[in-house]
Amino acid sequence: MITKLWNSLSRIGIHEEDDIDQVKRITFINQYLIIALFVYLLNAITDTIFGYYKQGLILTASVVVVIIALFLNKKRYHRFSIISLYVYISLTIFYFGSQMSHQTG
Repeated sequence: MITKLWNSLSRIGIHEEDDIDQVKRITFINQYLIIALFVYLLNAITDTIFGYYKQGLILTASVVVVIIALFLNKKRYHRFSIISLYVYISLTIFYFGSQMSHQTG
């Protein structure tokens, strides 16, 4: 059941007429987005439970960006999905990099 769900989520936005390179690219991006969605959602929940409401809110917003990227893949706007993925990764690295510098002193 879990593998069936994983395969169906990995194939979001793939059609029969896509070439093999496009299928591999979309599958990889979808799998990355699904893993990121799970990790960030779990991190947002734990941050909120432990009282870090600002970090939890930012991580929840990141989850929304991941869902938008998956929706763009479903609607076959793959370039916009990749651009939103790159912006998402850049903002995440910037945010957590700046948090680490403040926390270490």
